[in-house]
Amino acid sequence: MFEQRIVAVVERKTRENLLSDLGELKGLHQQLAELASYPHAALLIEAQCADFGDTAKAGRWPAAYLLRVLAELPVLFPNVQCVFAGNRKLANVWTQRWFAAAHGALRQPRLRQVAEATGHYRSAAADGGLDTCIRIAATQELPDGFPVAVAARAVPAAARRPYQARAGFAEGRG
Repeated sequence: MFEQRIVAVVERKTRENLLSDLGELKGLHQQLAELASYPHAALLIEAQCADFGDTAKAGRWPAAYLLRVLAELPVLFPNVQCVFAGNRKLANVWTQRWFAAAHGALRQPRLRQVAEATGHYRSAAADGGLDTCIRIAATQELPDGFPVAVAARAVPAAARRPYQARAGFAEGRG
C-alpha cells in the first residue's frame, strides 16, 4: 500500500499579503515554523525583492525594516526556501516545476556517490566547514609562502579530495 503523506508545501504570498503579515510578525514566524516541519517547503513571494526596498511600494513599513525582516527569514527558517517570483504568472510556473522536482526527488533515490559526498560536507560543516578549516589554517596556522603539501597535512580533509581549481590557483595559474 502506498503511504499518503504531505512532503512538499508552498506558502504563496503577494506583496500586499506579506506586508500585512508583517503587522503580526509572530504569526508569520509561526507559519514558517509549520512549513519547516515538511521535508520540502518554500515561501514564494509574488513580487520582486527590490519592491520591498522601494519606499513607494513598501507601504507603511520603512524599507530598511522590510529588508532586514526578509534577510532574517531564511536564517531563522533555513529549511524553508524563500523565493521571489516577481509576479503571479511566474509564481504559478515556479510552483508547478518545484512540485514536479520534489515528486521526482522522492521517486528517485540519490546516487551512492552523491550521498557520500554530501555526507562528507555535512561532517566538515559540523566543525565550521571545510572552507573555514582551510581559511583558518592558511591565515593563522601556516607560515607565509607555504607549499601545497604543507597545507594538505594541516587540513587532511582537503587532501582527500582533488581541488583542481584551487590547486591551479596555488600553483600560480589562477
